[in-house]
Amino acid sequence: MYSPTTRLLAVLALLQTHQQMSGAEIACRLEVDVRTVRRYITSL
Repeated sequence: MYSPTTRLLAVLALLQTHQQMSGAEIACRLEVDVRTVRRYITSL
């Protein structure tokens, strides 16, 4: 399992490389819930 910091940086990298990516797509890639992705986005 990856640490929250690693996943947060992964979200940032995904958003930088894929300008338009849905929360569901990010959640699928990171194997987390959409709700978790929302928390990561808020942290960013």
